[in-house]
Amino acid sequence: MRFFQRYRWLWLGLLILSGSFFSPFLPHALQITNAIESWFVEDDPLLRTYQDFQQSFGSDEVITVIIYDTAGVINQKMLLAMQESIGEMREIEGVEEVYSLTNARTFKLSAGRYFISALPDSLPEASQFYDSLANIYQSAPLVTGNFINKEGSSLRLIVQLGLLADIQHRMDEIVDGVEKALLAYFPEENVSMGGSSVIYSGLNSLTQRDFALFLGGGVGLIMLFLFVLYRDFYVIIYSLATFFLVLWLALGIYGALGYSLNLVSSIAPVLLTIVSLLDIIHILNHYKAQGQQDIVPALRRVWWPCLFTTLTTVAGFASFLFTPLSILQQFGLLVGIGLSLALVVSFVLAFLFLPLISSEKSSLGIRVESQLLRLFRFSVEKKYAILGFYLMVVIGLGYGISKIEANTYTLGYFPTGHPVVEDHQDILQRWGQYFPIDLMLYPKDSMMINSPKLLIKTAEFAQRVTDIKGIESVAGFHELYLSTLPIIYGPMWRNRLKPQLIDRYTAQALEQDSSLVRRWLPPDEKKGRLILSGDVVSTNELNVMLSQIHALSQEVYGSTADLRPTGYIPLYAGIVGYVVTSQQRSLAIASGLVFVFLLLMLRGKVLLGLAAFLTNLLPVLLILGVMGLAGISLDIATSLIAAVVLGITIDDTIHFVYHYYLDRERLPHRKNMEMTIRQVGKAILVTSLLLAGGFGLMVFASAVPVRYFGILIATAVSGALLSFTTFLPALMDILFGSKR
Repeated sequence: MRFFQRYRWLWLGLLILSGSFFSPFLPHALQITNAIESWFVEDDPLLRTYQDFQQSFGSDEVITVIIYDTAGVINQKMLLAMQESIGEMREIEGVEEVYSLTNARTFKLSAGRYFISALPDSLPEASQFYDSLANIYQSAPLVTGNFINKEGSSLRLIVQLGLLADIQHRMDEIVDGVEKALLAYFPEENVSMGGSSVIYSGLNSLTQRDFALFLGGGVGLIMLFLFVLYRDFYVIIYSLATFFLVLWLALGIYGALGYSLNLVSSIAPVLLTIVSLLDIIHILNHYKAQGQQDIVPALRRVWWPCLFTTLTTVAGFASFLFTPLSILQQFGLLVGIGLSLALVVSFVLAFLFLPLISSEKSSLGIRVESQLLRLFRFSVEKKYAILGFYLMVVIGLGYGISKIEANTYTLGYFPTGHPVVEDHQDILQRWGQYFPIDLMLYPKDSMMINSPKLLIKTAEFAQRVTDIKGIESVAGFHELYLSTLPIIYGPMWRNRLKPQLIDRYTAQALEQDSSLVRRWLPPDEKKGRLILSGDVVSTNELNVMLSQIHALSQEVYGSTADLRPTGYIPLYAGIVGYVVTSQQRSLAIASGLVFVFLLLMLRGKVLLGLAAFLTNLLPVLLILGVMGLAGISLDIATSLIAAVVLGITIDDTIHFVYHYYLDRERLPHRKNMEMTIRQVGKAILVTSLLLAGGFGLMVFASAVPVRYFGILIATAVSGALLSFTTFLPALMDILFGSKR
């Protein structure tokens, strides 16, 4: 410690130099992205399938726009406004195409050839034209139900986004651009926007708001708490300098690795701000306990427990590196880097600031120690009753844990009344179910996708699939033929459905408008695309729906073809399994690493390590039980809870058992416990209050998962303090009470 004290300015200079080196990467780190494909690791099979789909059909990122008017939408004013707004949308970089009545196709037969017509660029004023147009659309299956509703009161625009390399970081800009183009021509109350792009752009806004609110407000309240507690401005400056250096370096390194903040990792800076303070509290506690100006003895005594608390906490977060979700891996990496830096920074700055801080012990600290000692003594006297009580609590929590359900519902991430939710409700009312479920049909035995047999079977599937709850309509490759041939050939169209006719029809359609065909059939024509229109549902509901779709496809197609979900849907549906795996794997790895570090710190004292571990397993069981009993689902954010709780609540117990371990040979058991409380009791209470209060602030979060995360962590920390002051002394007295 003397060596580090002597060169303290050198170490500070190296930290500042490192921060300057990584500063250029900060903007990338702070660029919020929540696109679902960024949640998965690069070699994930689901992600590879999604990328294969994009190579065939382009991006499936779409914005669904509904334009509503009770007076009707087939008139010159409405259609001109639609054309103008679409023209502006097409100028937005990242918008590949806009499908609407502007480019919707109708068919007619003349002189033995098929002709495809669309809305003319120049719209006449005569009302008769629009009456005729409305009649044409009513008998055009590719139009009505896709781009205009049967009542003629709503238009649908499908804004297709392109395959940009940086689409995740430009989503907000694109969504804002589309909204501005629409509101320039239509009243806001007549326009609704929905779809995955809108949802994830909305999540970006929530994430940015919560990030700013909790980083700014959280730091402010923590500083106020510290000033009330210590009445020393140098403590405030010491803490602020630590926060700044840790976040500056951690976010810079995170950005240099190519990562950006998202819904989950945006919690990390707030978490680092709170948790990095724990070492400072323990450093100040030991410094004041020494009651002298020489800071080295205090820092030497607190170094080892702080090192091991950092290792155990980092272990809790590092366990996320072994989960199958990239979004959790990034969170674990950022927090692990930040906590490691927090240990170094807090000790380097301690050499600079502790000489400026009074070493006098406050009267508040003495009163806190006195009350903690009374509670410890009570717990020792009633140890069997207390352990019996905890046994019953664990049984009750076990029942709650058995009720936990893994589920994700992206619209449920938003608070009630959010514009994204309100627009979704408006679309359901004005149009109906709209969320696309992409399916791909793969023929077997060298059968062509547009063979008469498969077209008829697909028509049957499309008719029956709408009986499944949550599916309202179907669009797909079969409509290119089966929705137009009846118009051309009348009731006898099935007799004309021959391979030669289909080939001629396809060739003529490609010649006149290849984009119409390529939206549904890739160039090799070995697979065909279907899009079901459904509601935005949770992953559990989606998996039930996909199971029913699969069963129906097996019944309809038999051995002739395979129908598989593709695009965005398999990614979304697969989250549930990954969340469960992440929870189980992270908790198992964190538990193993924490226990190993405990044994290393205690030089193999298994019983003492076990007492510490069990004490902090109780808050983990507490929040899992509360989740089950309260009906809080296990999702992307709450899957972090167990490992995070174990990682951060073990810190105070480590400081206690470490100092107990140091004096185990010199002092009798109960005397040793009381002496240890006098040394670390105040710091443990203060850190617990800071953790509970800091995370409790997240009750004001906009994003619902972040709100649950904060509430559950605050509950767990409160439970950990209770466990520490009652369960630990009772258990330790049973294990070591024979040493009087």
